[in-house]
Amino acid sequence: MVTYPSIMKNFKFVSLCFVSSLLMVSPFLTMPLFKSVRQDTMFYYQSPRSTWQTYVSTNLDAKLAVSNILGQLSESNPPEIVFLFVGQAHASSFDIIVEYASATLPRPTRLLSVVGGGVIGQNLELDEPTKPSMAILAGTLPEGAEIEVFSFNELNDPPPPPQSEYWNKLGSSSLLVLADPWSPVTDILDGLSASTGKLQKETVVVGGFSMPVGARPTVALDSKVMPQGSLVGIGFSGTLSLQAVVAQGCLPFGPTYVVTACEKNCVLELDFKPAQEVMEESIASASQDTEKQRKISSSIVCGVSDRNTQGDYLMRSIVGFVPGKKAFLISGKSLEKGDRIRFHISDKVAATEDLELMVKRAETERLFQQDKSTTPVAAVQVSCIGRGRRLFGVPNMDLSKIQQLLAGPVGGFYANGGIGPVGVAGFSTAKNTTVGTHVHGFTTVAALLCESDTQDAPNSDTSSSSKEEDVWG
Repeated sequence: MVTYPSIMKNFKFVSLCFVSSLLMVSPFLTMPLFKSVRQDTMFYYQSPRSTWQTYVSTNLDAKLAVSNILGQLSESNPPEIVFLFVGQAHASSFDIIVEYASATLPRPTRLLSVVGGGVIGQNLELDEPTKPSMAILAGTLPEGAEIEVFSFNELNDPPPPPQSEYWNKLGSSSLLVLADPWSPVTDILDGLSASTGKLQKETVVVGGFSMPVGARPTVALDSKVMPQGSLVGIGFSGTLSLQAVVAQGCLPFGPTYVVTACEKNCVLELDFKPAQEVMEESIASASQDTEKQRKISSSIVCGVSDRNTQGDYLMRSIVGFVPGKKAFLISGKSLEKGDRIRFHISDKVAATEDLELMVKRAETERLFQQDKSTTPVAAVQVSCIGRGRRLFGVPNMDLSKIQQLLAGPVGGFYANGGIGPVGVAGFSTAKNTTVGTHVHGFTTVAALLCESDTQDAPNSDTSSSSKEEDVWG
């Protein structure tokens, strides 16, 4: 059995999203002059119990960008939580940005930072990795809310074993996780699943993976920039909780294959043939056109269905290859012999329909939720780097749909993959509306921050709009 660390050390890890970011021409050589975001796109929302704000900057200078957005925060309602989303064009200055933000924010504000392939804020999806972008989502805590931050590193500070009492404590919260692609996310999910806490009934776990440029750090907690292989997170409990909405949107092609040999998340054989050869044959049979084959190769994901499930596929990204074994690696938890795989490609129509369906499903769930005082006041949006204008051809598609679910601001980033349930979760105190938490590819994950009059009562409310504006000029 090949262990996860040995896979990472000995195999050529080639993330498709990661490779695309490395091939990009330096943004400072190709970037046009930006123009400032208009004043009327700022977003400030005050509920009876808390205040939430989101601001963005497209300034070429990283320190000026973070200074600009922090300078717009309300002095009368200083934030207690800040999420800082940094675009890839500023990745080389990530440590400087985090240090400045941490020193500038009032104590004891908790700061969680991540590098994305673009950022989301002020009613805008800034989804071009080569152009400078930065966003924050900042808020105050309603009375009765509690938060707990945490961080882990694959080698230096691994998560406790699944039997640890730590997971019972953490499992009582709604969790938002920001991770780099080499972090022990699956260990977190395994620990929560093994706990006797409320994971299967009430705990909502959502988040996403950063977009690294080289081996630089891409996540941080407060002033601490975490080394490669790290994740940071925050747990919400009391009168603040999370609702989750996860939209997929891929079309299948080719036949369904059975996993006949695997090692953890490394697919060795499909139908007793080398897995990489099977994938290449599937792409070739999908189209005789070389250009179409190239497009399929650049957007292919694995739909995985375990042997006990019929026809329900979870989208998981292909994150690397093992040339010596003609195998490939996929994101998420370990596979088992007998699991089924069908290859998929991202599709604009399917993605739009699934997103609209999930939004309608969330609205329906709210009609039957037990605590009518629960209200969404803000949201963190995590969209796969393959979505945005690359997929839809128009700006703000995911954002405009998510905004139908709340009156407050939305902030977020473009990611190397998402973390969350299949469908929706957190809309009922009786049970979760989906089973388990998964690592997704080509999805949009919306983590709705909801406040309520009662403690630990999942969640309700409203709508908004988006603007189609090129903030870079």
